Parts: sequence; C-alpha cells; structure tokens
Amino acid sequence: MIVLSNFLVATGSLLKTVTGLYMLVVIASAVITWFPVHPWHPAVRILRGLTDPVYERVRKVMPQALWNTGIDFTPFLIILVLWFLNGAIFQSLIDVGLRMR
Repeated sequence: MIVLSNFLVATGSLLKTVTGLYMLVVIASAVITWFPVHPWHPAVRILRGLTDPVYERVRKVMPQALWNTGIDFTPFLIILVLWFLNGAIFQSLIDVGLRMR
C-alpha cells in the first residue's frame, strides 16, 4: 500500500510541476507577442513549437469571436484549464496518496 501511495504522490507532484512549467511557457509565448522580435530567433521558435499545436486545438473548439478579434484569449483559456488541472485533479491525486499512508 505504501508503494501505491508513494506512486500517487510522485505522479501528482510530477504532473503539477509539468503543468506549472507549461503555464510559464504559455505566459512567455503570450508576452513575446507584445514585442517586435524576429520570428526565427531560437527562443521564439521553441516557444511557438511548444504552444502553437495546443493553441490550434483550442481554437478549433472555441468560438471564432474569441480569437478572431484583436485580443487572443487562447492563452488565457489554456492557463485556466491548466490551473484547474493543477488545483483540482493533480492536488487530489497527491491528497489521496498522502491519506493512504
């Protein structure tokens, strides 16, 4: 039982860390659009490579009025989903693992 408990805690902590890091990547990708940067800069290409596939999937399911205006709400929606996953699902996984001890 202790092995399962440790596995749940470790998995929840790892998932929280990965989603937290991805939130920072999404924020950096959104902030970088405010400045005139060269699109072939390695940092910009890495950020775009990490975020654009997710942006495209979110834009397919959200109404066009939210992303076809002057303000792109896609990063905001992604951060909200990641925040929910971090706070509700992954923290619950850690709590279940801790209660099993």
